[in-house]
Amino acid sequence: MRTTAVAALTLTAALALGACQDEVTSASPSSTASSSASNTTEGPSSASNPPPTTRAWSKTPTSGATAANASGREAITSFDFKNATWTTADGSRVTMKNGRARTAGSDGSTRTYSVSPHYQLWTHTPLFYDLDDDGYEDAIVVLEEAEGNGYSDTPIVWLGGPSGPRQLTTSALPSAQRCGTYIKSIKVVDEGTIVVEGAERSENQVCAELPNKPFTRAFSVKGNRVVEQIVE
Repeated sequence: MRTTAVAALTLTAALALGACQDEVTSASPSSTASSSASNTTEGPSSASNPPPTTRAWSKTPTSGATAANASGREAITSFDFKNATWTTADGSRVTMKNGRARTAGSDGSTRTYSVSPHYQLWTHTPLFYDLDDDGYEDAIVVLEEAEGNGYSDTPIVWLGGPSGPRQLTTSALPSAQRCGTYIKSIKVVDEGTIVVEGAERSENQVCAELPNKPFTRAFSVKGNRVVEQIVE
C-alpha cells in the first residue's frame, strides 16, 4: 500500500568527499505528511516533525528462502539482505554472508562488497516504499564496493511481489564515489518518485574539495528498470 509520507536519507559530507571517515547521519523528513500505522518510527514526532517512512532492520530476519515464499505485501521488510545474493554493477553475482562478500579485483586486489549496518541507506535502515504501485512494499538498499583506496556506494532497488523480493539490475540511480560524485540525500516522495540531490565534481577539483556542481534528479520504477525522469 502506497504511503503519503516523505522519507529522506542523508549521507554526510565526509563520506561523500571520499575522506577516510565513516560517520553517517540521518535526516528528518522534508515535509509534513501522514504515514501508515504499520510503519516503525524512530525518535520523537509531532505535527512539525513527522516520523520518516522507514523501518528498522528486522532483529530476527527471515532467510532468503523463507522471505521469497512469503506472500504478505510487506514481506520485503523482513527479507535478509545481508545474506542474499546480489548482482553488482559489472554483472557479477555475489552472495553476502553477514553483510559482506569478497571477490578478486581487476588487478588482483581484493574487492569487498558490504551491506553492513554502517551502510544501510546511510541511516542504518533500509527505506521501504511501494515504488511501482503494485500494492507490495519495495526497498532501496545501499551496496558498498571497495577496492584498494577506492569505493562506491550504490543505491539499489529491490521490488517486493508475490514471489518474494527481487533486485532490479538495471538502475540509473547515481552512486557516491571517493573523489567523485557527492550524494547529499535520497528521498521517496508521494507516488513513488525517487529524488536524488547531490553534486558532481568539476574537472580540476582536488579530492579534498566538496564537489561544486549541484544537481537534483528524479527517477521512477518502470517495469524492471529504474529510469530518470527528464524535465524539459
